[in-house]
Amino acid sequence: MTNRKYFTKADIFCIIVLFVIGITMTVWIYRPQSSSETWLEVRQNEKLLYKFPLNENIEKTISDTHSNTNHFRIQDGIVTMVDANCSDHTCVKTRGISKVSQSIVCLPHRLTLTIATGNSDSDAPDAIVH
Repeated sequence: MTNRKYFTKADIFCIIVLFVIGITMTVWIYRPQSSSETWLEVRQNEKLLYKFPLNENIEKTISDTHSNTNHFRIQDGIVTMVDANCSDHTCVKTRGISKVSQSIVCLPHRLTLTIATGNSDSDAPDAIVH
């Protein structure tokens, strides 16, 4: 019989270091947003219609010239689409959003609800591809 060690001290050290790095990255990614200036941007046909602060409780119905309506709610910092008269209701089935960059989209009505920070330039591009 041979006496084999599966892990050396160096292996255990590397595993511990990788574990600590993983925990640190997870905490960094999922840390709470410190900005109190978080807004809901309501866009239809890529045109900014409204900006609402997330720290207020608001209900609003958006209608267009084609009798398309969407009703959304901001409550306790969470945005939900309450009702829409679109055909698929995917926007209504979408889970509530509360973090920067999350969106609820109603494709038939070309309506987008997006959470952004107050200091962001809403007309700036999200990304530039070369």
